[in-house]
Amino acid sequence: MSRHRNVRQLKLEDELDEEEDVDYDEEEEPPSPESSQFIYQRDTYPSNDNRLPVQPHKTDEGEKSVQQRGDEGGQYKQQKPKTTKPQKEKPSPVSPSVENLRLSEVSKARTNSKSPCRVGSSSKSTPTNLEMAMNAPLGQKKPRVRPSDIARPLNLVVVGHVDAGKSTMVGHLLYQLGGVEERIMHKHRQESSRKGKSSFAFAWILDESEEERNRGVTMDIARTTFASPSGRTFGLLDAPGHKDFIPNMISGASQADAALLVVNATRGEFETGFDQGGQTREHALLVRALGISRLVVAVNKMDTVDWSKERYDHLSAILSAFLLRRAGFESVIFVPVSGLLGINLTSKPEDGHPLSTWHLQRQSLVEALDALQLPNQSVADQQPLRVIVSDVLRCAPQSLVLNAKVSSGHIEVGEKLWLMPEATPVTVKAISIDGASSEEGTPTKKPTNEKVFFAGDQITLSLVGLFESDSVFPGHVLCRGGKELLIPSQHFSAKIVTFDIRMPILKGTQAELFLHSLRVPCVVSRLCAINPGAKETEKRNPRLLLRNIPALIELRTELPVNVEPFARNKTFGRLALRSQGETIAAGVVEQCF
Repeated sequence: MSRHRNVRQLKLEDELDEEEDVDYDEEEEPPSPESSQFIYQRDTYPSNDNRLPVQPHKTDEGEKSVQQRGDEGGQYKQQKPKTTKPQKEKPSPVSPSVENLRLSEVSKARTNSKSPCRVGSSSKSTPTNLEMAMNAPLGQKKPRVRPSDIARPLNLVVVGHVDAGKSTMVGHLLYQLGGVEERIMHKHRQESSRKGKSSFAFAWILDESEEERNRGVTMDIARTTFASPSGRTFGLLDAPGHKDFIPNMISGASQADAALLVVNATRGEFETGFDQGGQTREHALLVRALGISRLVVAVNKMDTVDWSKERYDHLSAILSAFLLRRAGFESVIFVPVSGLLGINLTSKPEDGHPLSTWHLQRQSLVEALDALQLPNQSVADQQPLRVIVSDVLRCAPQSLVLNAKVSSGHIEVGEKLWLMPEATPVTVKAISIDGASSEEGTPTKKPTNEKVFFAGDQITLSLVGLFESDSVFPGHVLCRGGKELLIPSQHFSAKIVTFDIRMPILKGTQAELFLHSLRVPCVVSRLCAINPGAKETEKRNPRLLLRNIPALIELRTELPVNVEPFARNKTFGRLALRSQGETIAAGVVEQCF
């Protein structure tokens, strides 16, 4: 027979007949007489359990069958009827008659959970940290008055386009005011000349990291203080100008009271920084969006245009129209300077200098800074305590050291506060400002008021509590509990104005939310209206937002953040949105949901 069958000529009937002829069952052999006695015969009972089993026939009285031997331990063994005796009730244990004695019993409360626990869980669950903070007693607030004899430093942030000469100008200013020792300046000159960057000698006063010096750009916020010839103290924040480090600039601007905008007077350089995509325009809008209304503009590198009055007037006119009308600054002061040569920084130019011919009765840069007024903090002093964390210096399991700014209210050593948004209970152990520290229980000859710090103060805090590693970052807020507690939110509405955006804003647009010192991702969850409040031009539920239009939107964050409506707290109600490396909008918080 061939191995391969011809299936084309195959007859199905023959195949079926062959299958039927085959017997697959093995022959059943009867058991032998010797083995039959060992075969166990199982009793079979009907399906109804109520019936009595059929009793097998007895063979001999003296012998038991195999079936009876197998059923001796069973439940259906044949037994003689027995007379039932009345059962005696066991006496219950007698409890001693002790007053107010309560016996432990197993609770009858059961739950639907799969837990093997016998006792049901109590209806009252453990309160969360937020609930404890909301129910915390506020206590009696001690009346505190800001001392009138202590002048608070003015916090100044320096912003502007990259390569505008910000660090060089500020470094030369510090050197002329005596804030830099001669030996340190001599060292910077030698090192910069050795690397072929002699013009960066003054910039290296603030740019201390090796990466910043190699790249020639500021990458992080540089902090320092200086005093003007009039005796006024300034806290200086030198912000980076490169577009990749704008988030760091926003962090510095959120801590400032006023701003110093540096522009490059060189032909072509100013236009590059001011046109779309440049940081001059974006920095100015961001500074104003963060609540800074006082601005000094330093027109730098005037030596590259031969101190031309026409060039200075042209730049001043362009910037005035933009800063006052579009950005909305209250006051703007313009000063022509040269940061590299140090002209018109701390004193007016000498007679015979080209600037002295047309800049006669005007002021130097330091004089313009002295003219800046501190924001009125009388209202902020009476508001609930809000301390914004700007930088974390050290985080240990039971202690925390950080830089912060008192946004409103007052704070003192020994207070028990809550760190939001996690509502972590903390205790203020020490506070320092300008190197002078106040510690709890430490005797000091200073007045008691120096242990109290008010709105606008930049402080360093030492806290005691239980902290997780990397759980605290800029944007956390210290506040009191009870009625003064800051309730975090992750869904809120905002009135915004879009910038010169390249792509329209749609529902679902992902962006970065900048709020005081906070930086978190967010999503535009709803476009509510365009031109909100305008009856004739208002458009409800638009599909998209184009450039330079006011709108009302709703935002969502992944986790709750420290935000409040602008009407309640201006600092916590201002925001900015960035996406794909550019600022797309700025505005104020309308309502928290």
